[in-house]
Amino acid sequence: MNLLRKGNKEPIKELNRSLVIDMVRLQGNLSRTEIAKKTELGLSTITNIIDELIKDNLVSEIGTGDSHGSGSQCY
Repeated sequence: MNLLRKGNKEPIKELNRSLVIDMVRLQGNLSRTEIAKKTELGLSTITNIIDELIKDNLVSEIGTGDSHGSGSQCY
């Protein structure tokens, strides 16, 4: 049963990654917090996806946005 669960995580991960890429492509510069709210994904999920996208040179951090306690980074 554990193999079944592990096998199903990859398509969901790719779907979430595509969702984030499309959000940034269509909306432009967004903070991690804004992406999380718009996609309804958890902030930790967004952070992991953004870190991977930065590593793959698909997005880059451009600075910090106005903080309302979230310490958001913009892309």
